Amino acid sequence: MEKFLKWLEVVENLETYILAEPILEYLRKFDEITDPNEYVLYVEGRLEGRSLIFDREPLVPPQHLHEKAVMPFWVPHDGFWGFIHKHPYPFIRFSGPDQSYTHMYPFAVAFLWCGGHIVQAIYRDMVIAQEKVKILDMPLKNTNLPEKFEFKEKEIAFPLIWDKRVKLETKYFSIEKRNKVMWIDK
Repeated sequence: MEKFLKWLEVVENLETYILAEPILEYLRKFDEITDPNEYVLYVEGRLEGRSLIFDREPLVPPQHLHEKAVMPFWVPHDGFWGFIHKHPYPFIRFSGPDQSYTHMYPFAVAFLWCGGHIVQAIYRDMVIAQEKVKILDMPLKNTNLPEKFEFKEKEIAFPLIWDKRVKLETKYFSIEKRNKVMWIDK
């Protein structure tokens, strides 16, 4: 748990962090027991100009999402909530919406939040139809995820969380860390 709560202070490379044990083992176990359409949370951040900023502290400790697995989940007040697309292969590769997609899609689904309520969902560079997205209508608690999800009509219009100018890449793209804030520049 301490590793999750303090990851912003210690991680130097996002790809190294997510591939490190025991996180990779969590992903493997989670993959085995969840539905093929489920998504696993990875990281929260926000857009500032053409940069994606990672500077948010977890607001909720790691949650028991299944009786056999624990994953780190937290709810942002405003900003970006990134998910890793569930995939049978355990290894993670980063790719931006303007890159060629391979068989793995980290950051494939993104959500915009305002005041604790989701207002937008994006897959690659496309908006996801709200009725096709599982959305929580309440903050996560120290409980299992509810079986039913509801979406409340959005009250605030937001721009897309990213566009084709924003690249999310680690293998061939530079990640910088300044003042404990990590971002990816164009």
